[in-house]
Amino acid sequence: MNSKWILTLLIGAACLPSALHADDHDLNIKFDGDVRYRVQADKNESDSVARLRNRVRYRLGATSKVNDSATVYAGLASGGTDPRSTNQTLGSEFQTPGIQLDYAYIKHQVKPNLNVLLGKMKNPLVRFNDLLWDTDIRPEGVALQYNRMLKGKKWYVNAAYFVLDEEKTANEPALLVIQEGIEAKIKDIDIKTALSVYRTLYVAGHMFEAENSTGNLYSGGTNTGATTGLTNEFNTVSIAMKVGKADVAGLEYVGVFGEVATNSEMDSSNQAGIVGVAFGDKKVKGKGKWQTKVNYRYIGKDAFLDITPDSDAYGGDTGVQGTEVAFSYGLSKMSKLGLDIYSMDKIEDASSDTELLVQLDYSLKF
Repeated sequence: MNSKWILTLLIGAACLPSALHADDHDLNIKFDGDVRYRVQADKNESDSVARLRNRVRYRLGATSKVNDSATVYAGLASGGTDPRSTNQTLGSEFQTPGIQLDYAYIKHQVKPNLNVLLGKMKNPLVRFNDLLWDTDIRPEGVALQYNRMLKGKKWYVNAAYFVLDEEKTANEPALLVIQEGIEAKIKDIDIKTALSVYRTLYVAGHMFEAENSTGNLYSGGTNTGATTGLTNEFNTVSIAMKVGKADVAGLEYVGVFGEVATNSEMDSSNQAGIVGVAFGDKKVKGKGKWQTKVNYRYIGKDAFLDITPDSDAYGGDTGVQGTEVAFSYGLSKMSKLGLDIYSMDKIEDASSDTELLVQLDYSLKF
């Protein structure tokens, strides 16, 4: 059974209750997706040679508007069960890899400016960078999205209850999020802000159970107590901003972005931050379009849960710092080339190696 049939069955099952009460519902399923081929090299200073991998990513998504208020989303992706990667590394004697459920959720439009999301979802939070959240993560639980226009500015509030682990008790580890922000245009400058408050429930004393080689659920094992039981809850507050302007020094777009975060439950190694600049075309969609991005990031070992940061920055560990340089070039409206380079170090371990990661991508949307 191919991917489209699998997604059609998923969408159909989710839509069935509403479809039974809809006279003219035909599932009207829309598909989209992408394929990416990546050549990746990573090397620590002490390694005599770099590790070179050829990797492929395949994603297929489907959307069906069930009625005026309910829409169902479902997606499949390559890779294993790692929540921070959908890459499939080539070179296992031509073995046939599996396809995983990437996301499956329902979005109910309660009011024109209020949505409720239920299931395993694309991240409902506004993010301007990947300091705290890897872009592949699909949170699970319930989320609310509200927005309204105030004096020509868009004001929004997002709230979420994300399930982190399943326990045979009422005290299941979870993450509560409240986020508020504004999107505005002042003259020819675009300004976006986000204030986010993250509060964990019942993670103190908890260890995310074994599924990978480190004995944790794809965590870096870098939070205090990660391998024996986390020492404290997390109460992290972050402030993020993105400012962009068109037509600067002959460039279509120049933007700066940044974020700072602090976990008040810990007294040290509890801060994180990122600052960066992007310039070139605002979006790389079309032949000859391009953009370059440069950033520096710092994330203390207890600034945030070590299961969510960008997995390409020292494997997604906390307690790291370093730079990233990325370049994208459009080959057509649907295809592009990308080059991404990370140079990262451990913050508190002077004897640790610098990790260099280089990724060369060709991606095609359909």
